[in-house]
Amino acid sequence: PLMPQRDIFSILIFGTRFGSSDNPHTQQSRASQASLFLVNELSKDYVKALGLDVLMFEYNSNSGTIDTTIGKEVSDETTLMLKSKSEGGSVIIQQKLSPKWKVELGIGNESQSIDIIHKKKY
Repeated sequence: PLMPQRDIFSILIFGTRFGSSDNPHTQQSRASQASLFLVNELSKDYVKALGLDVLMFEYNSNSGTIDTTIGKEVSDETTLMLKSKSEGGSVIIQQKLSPKWKVELGIGNESQSIDIIHKKKY
């Protein structure tokens, strides 16, 4: 649909419309998303200096905190990651199956998960 350029740009980068809102929680969430986008972009320069392959920050809207994920490739196809959340942490083992497919096994304080991920190019 037709929309202002700033909304298009905001959706492409932050996944949400820029539009104004009187809700302070929504404004805080948008500010957090914008800040985290910049932090994630800037952290790419420091990843290799720290000897890591993954360094990612995500805003957790449920707890209002920032979740941190760090990771290291242990082989060409396997990456070991640690995710720190306010509710606890988890260990994630990511295995690349092909250029388009990977599987993640997650082990947390109170849960386990397995995710099969397909990467599609647009």
